[in-house]
Amino acid sequence: MTDQELKTKRNLKPFWILLAISGLPYLLSWIWYANMDTLPEVAANNRGELIEPVRPLGNLTLATVGGDLLETNTLKGNWTLMMAGSSDCDQTCMKNVYFMRQIRRLMGEEREKIKRVFVMTDNSRLDSFKEKISEYGNMEIVSTDAEQGTTLIEQMTINNNNPENRIFIVDPLANLMRAYPQDADPEDIAKDFR
Repeated sequence: MTDQELKTKRNLKPFWILLAISGLPYLLSWIWYANMDTLPEVAANNRGELIEPVRPLGNLTLATVGGDLLETNTLKGNWTLMMAGSSDCDQTCMKNVYFMRQIRRLMGEEREKIKRVFVMTDNSRLDSFKEKISEYGNMEIVSTDAEQGTTLIEQMTINNNNPENRIFIVDPLANLMRAYPQDADPEDIAKDFR
């Protein structure tokens, strides 16, 4: 071999290595895209039950226990943690009220975009309920005595499961989109939010 041929071989080796390294991701992505239908599906890591199709809350006007009105349209633009329960609010209920507060706190700076709503299914022990939750901060408490409150409870009933003591996520378009069981881990709900 002549010197010129050796120089040409020496100069092309780094070129081919560089071409292989930079072209490999494109080649692999093309192979993946071409065979997407035959690849196994990756299971989702979401912990709650996805409500399919999502259930729009519509424009419901609900009475709060403070005497004001809460229109579900005002929930738009924010994420909302929603829970239904009795004014008696047993241990499971109080645990989930606490979890809703903690989940909101876990979001750090983003917590301002999360609202909390408690949907009260009966008002028989309203005064004791207000006393119980007084330490849990600013949370809207709406009553379901009126017809629109009943409509909300019907929307929260997923697969004939009683919505009481379950935590729901309402998306920024005011759609019920995810439900969690009574004994859900708040870390799981926080991970879904993230």
